[in-house]
Amino acid sequence: MPLEKPYPLERRSARRKYAKIPIRFKAISGKNLEIMSLPRTDYLDNIGMEGLAFQTSSMEIEGIHLSFDQDFSRNMLYMEVDLPRPGRTIKAYGRVEWYERTLGRGEKEFTVGVLYTDMPDDDRNALQRFLEAEE
Repeated sequence: MPLEKPYPLERRSARRKYAKIPIRFKAISGKNLEIMSLPRTDYLDNIGMEGLAFQTSSMEIEGIHLSFDQDFSRNMLYMEVDLPRPGRTIKAYGRVEWYERTLGRGEKEFTVGVLYTDMPDDDRNALQRFLEAEE
């Protein structure tokens, strides 16, 4: 009998906490870092020390794709997440590693996975405390 693989296959090296908390983000052009969208607010699906996932209604804000420019330059996200405990807003830059269409979830058509590329140490420490806190 073949050995069954667990579904879904977990590829992350760090665990994630599932939490529906607000995330505000701006898309930044990879071609010209001075071009930035206005902020959009959505809600997280999950968050961890390496990255996060959220659902959104569109992969573009003001003509800037969340993942890549027209010439396939990698775009960036500037993100702010309101952690309920320790009651702090953390800030980070990241890039979209994957996204998928999530039909049947109402107006939120896409799930987006982001890898952090830069986060201040004090925000990283606050995130660690949040992830270790009991539910």
